[in-house]
Amino acid sequence: MKVVEKRREAEDCYRSSTSLRKRTKASRTSSRGWSGWSPTYGPSFCDITWGAGGSTADLTLDIANRMQNMVCVETMMHLTCTNMPVEKIDHALDTIKANGIQNVLALRGDPPHGQDKFIQIAGGPSPDQL
Repeated sequence: MKVVEKRREAEDCYRSSTSLRKRTKASRTSSRGWSGWSPTYGPSFCDITWGAGGSTADLTLDIANRMQNMVCVETMMHLTCTNMPVEKIDHALDTIKANGIQNVLALRGDPPHGQDKFIQIAGGPSPDQL
């Protein structure tokens, strides 16, 4: 279900949970990390953030898939498009769709650390497209 539909159906309020866990291979595969997470307070959905420039892309996609399909909490995955080749953005969107995730928050993001403006990377969208 789309998050916007959950909001429309909410009688008074709705809650979200955001994943701020450090993304490492160990945290992704840790049974303690997943078996211990439970939607006990009833979030309407869960936000999964995206690393700058896709630095944690594979881990983010995996965490979003697990939240949606193992923990069974509606998931909204953030997709930051700055410093990302179009092919990587397309791959992320294809994976999200294949995993049954219907909610994506596509963001331009901030300029990379140390830059005061957006600079187009090879194969990436132009700053005007973001």
